[in-house]
Amino acid sequence: MLLTALMLCSSFMVMAQEQGGVTYVVPASQLTEGQIAQIKAGEALTNLEQAGKYAGIGKEIGEGVSGALGAVNTEVAKFADTDVGQFTMAMIAWKIMGDDMIVVVKKLMGAIVGVPFFFLTSLTLLWSYRRLCFPRRVMTKRGGGFFGEKEYTLIEPNPKGNWDVDDWAIAHAVAFVAVIIISSLMIFA
Repeated sequence: MLLTALMLCSSFMVMAQEQGGVTYVVPASQLTEGQIAQIKAGEALTNLEQAGKYAGIGKEIGEGVSGALGAVNTEVAKFADTDVGQFTMAMIAWKIMGDDMIVVVKKLMGAIVGVPFFFLTSLTLLWSYRRLCFPRRVMTKRGGGFFGEKEYTLIEPNPKGNWDVDDWAIAHAVAFVAVIIISSLMIFA
């Protein structure tokens, strides 16, 4: 209510300052050439005066802003030299770049841990699969000397427990798929 009353009072003040001059509109065909030349000269002078006025205002605004920013820059430099200022600058930098830094560190840690995990676990599974599911060559006789003749025999796989070779092969395939999924989550998530 009070705000509405203030707005109405301010509009009345503006209307009270309005000039009471009278304006006439006359077609250009009814004016003499001297009057037309006088009007054009007045318009050119008015435009030139306005341009000069705006240039002066722009210069004054620029100088004012430059002075204010110079003072702010000096105070910020003094503030940044204090411990509180350095902490504040670090907090501002964290606010601007913190999320991006967390994402980069997370991706880097995923790659550093996930890639070796994938290769080492895959090699271990391959070694286990070969040991439990394939026949192995074992040296049974060695001849004399370094280049002596050697004899090998094939030993059938001897799976542990109640599982046969096919069950172990399926278990290794399932374990390898699990390793791929876990490694992918570590690297790309």
